[in-house]
Amino acid sequence: MNDQNLKREKAFEVHRRLEKFYGVRVNSDPADPIEELVVTVLSQNTNDVNRDKAYTELIKQFPTWEDVMAADEGEVIQTVRIAGLANQKGPRIQNILKQIKDERGELSLEFLREYSSDEA
Repeated sequence: MNDQNLKREKAFEVHRRLEKFYGVRVNSDPADPIEELVVTVLSQNTNDVNRDKAYTELIKQFPTWEDVMAADEGEVIQTVRIAGLANQKGPRIQNILKQIKDERGELSLEFLREYSSDEA
């Protein structure tokens, strides 16, 4: 095995061990801007572990963003409680989703890709 392959194998082993210890990274699809936005809201005043637990519970309880948006506010609050500030974060996430849907006609932020960073 050449030096490059050895480094690659070591990197994969480190990655595997980190995932085993910390769990799989929640934000697995950085291409989904709504996911990034929801994770950002959940991350306020908490640690990554509790943010990830709240996100995992949220998508387990409500498989689509439409489900989150339409859910009973109290259910969303309870679902994200582990991230702290749930009474603010739950309704905020729902309001953000509703605003996107109202303004864009769909739950998508893909239109932002057309803008420069400053415009977005």
